[in-house]
Amino acid sequence: MPHLPAHFRKKTVAIVSEGAPGGHVRINEEDFDPDQHEVWEPPAEPEVEAEAEAEAEAEVTLESMKNDELRQLAKERHGVLLAKNLNKQELIAAIRDLGD
Repeated sequence: MPHLPAHFRKKTVAIVSEGAPGGHVRINEEDFDPDQHEVWEPPAEPEVEAEAEAEAEAEVTLESMKNDELRQLAKERHGVLLAKNLNKQELIAAIRDLGD
């Protein structure tokens, strides 16, 4: 897009538009009417704290599982069979090493 002089550029605002891709469209700011339009706000990004909380919850879940459940999880999620002679902490460590 070619660079336009400032007097040719118009400010725009994103408004909610259910049928549009992404659920919004941009209109000239001067055409915005609060009685007819609703300002569109982009969805919030996940918070780092929420991610840390989810990880902590996952850790508790692994800790609360029985050895057979941990082996089944590794098989279903990662396609890996874990040895029967591994203790619970070794099973959890192996699952963590496999990642998501």
